[in-house]
Amino acid sequence: MKPVLQVESLTKGFPTTRSGRIKNIFGLAVNAAELKYAVKNLNLEVSEGEILGLLGGNGAGKSTTLKMITGLVLPTYGSVKICGKDIVKERREALKNVGAVIEGPDLFLKMSAINNLDYLAKIQGGVNREYTEEILRLFGADDYANEKVKTYSAGMKQKIAITQALMGKPKLLILDEPTNSLDAESIIVLRKMLKSLAKEGTAIIVSSHNLAEMEQLCTKVAVINKGELVAFKEIDEIKFDGQERVEFICENFEKASKIINEKFNIKAENIDGKTVLNCDGNTVPLIISELVMNGIKVGSLKTKEKSLEDIFTDLTKGNDKNEPKETDSDSAEKGENPFSTNNKTGGKDL
Repeated sequence: MKPVLQVESLTKGFPTTRSGRIKNIFGLAVNAAELKYAVKNLNLEVSEGEILGLLGGNGAGKSTTLKMITGLVLPTYGSVKICGKDIVKERREALKNVGAVIEGPDLFLKMSAINNLDYLAKIQGGVNREYTEEILRLFGADDYANEKVKTYSAGMKQKIAITQALMGKPKLLILDEPTNSLDAESIIVLRKMLKSLAKEGTAIIVSSHNLAEMEQLCTKVAVINKGELVAFKEIDEIKFDGQERVEFICENFEKASKIINEKFNIKAENIDGKTVLNCDGNTVPLIISELVMNGIKVGSLKTKEKSLEDIFTDLTKGNDKNEPKETDSDSAEKGENPFSTNNKTGGKDL
C-alpha cells in the first residue's frame, strides 16, 4: 500500500525562559535556553486503507501532533508529507488531500448546515453534492440541515463537521474525538462509514479517549505519552502478544507480590483488593502453585485477553521521565533536531 502520510522526527517545543537561542526549521533563532516539548521526535506512517488510532492522555501531545500534520501549527523540527507534498513548503497542495475535524466543529452559526457545506464545497472544488446529501441522510441530519447552526445541539454540530471532512473524499481523513456528543446510533453509522472509506483506500487518523470504540475501528495504533511515541503497531500485534491479564484474590498481597516478582520477574498490582498481573497462559498455573506452596490461599482466579484499555494503561503508567532541556546543546545551535538519531531533519530541511 502506498504511504499517504509520512511524519519524520516531528518535534514541537515551546520556550520557557527568555535567555539563550535556538534555531527552528526555518533557521531563525528564537529565545529559548529551555524548551518544553509538547511533541518529541515523532515518526509515523499511514498508508492507503489504514485506520490509525492516535491514543494518549490529556496533554500527551495528540492535538499538537494533528495541528502540525494539518499545518495549523509549525513544527520546531521535522517534516510532514501528505501524498508526497511537504506541509510547510507545499501547504496548499498537501491540504488538497486532507479532510479534518480538529478540536470540535468550526461552523458559521448564523448559516444553515447546507449553506456551510455549500460554502466549503465551493472553496474545495470537485465536491459531489449527492454524496454530501447521502452522508447527511445516514447521520439523520437531513431533517434539520436547512436550519441555522446556532439552533443545533452539540451532537448535531458534530455530525455536520464530520460531513464537512468527508464530503470531498479526501485521501487523508483526520478526526479528533469524532464520537464526542454523538449518540450510540450515530457512532455505529460513523464506524461503518470509516471502514467503508478505508476499503476504498482512504488513510484515516482518529484520535479518541473512547478506547473500546478504537479497538473496534482501528487497524493500527500509535500511543503518545508526554509527547513521545511509546507504541506504534498493528492492533492485532499489540493485542495478541501472548500475554493475558490475570486477576485473583489472595490473603497476603505483599508476600504474594514479592514471590511473584522474585520467582517469575513479574510485577503484580493490588487493584480493588485483587492481585492483578500480566503473563503468558503457561505461567499462570506455575504462579498459583508457587503461592500455594508458600502457604498463600488463592481464590476467584480469572484470566482474560488484554483489552486496548489494559494495554494503554500498561504503556502510559509510571512514565515520570523529566522533560528534555535545551541548554547547551550543540545540535540546537546548529539548527538540528536534538532528538534525532541522525540529525538529518533540523535547520532548513522543511
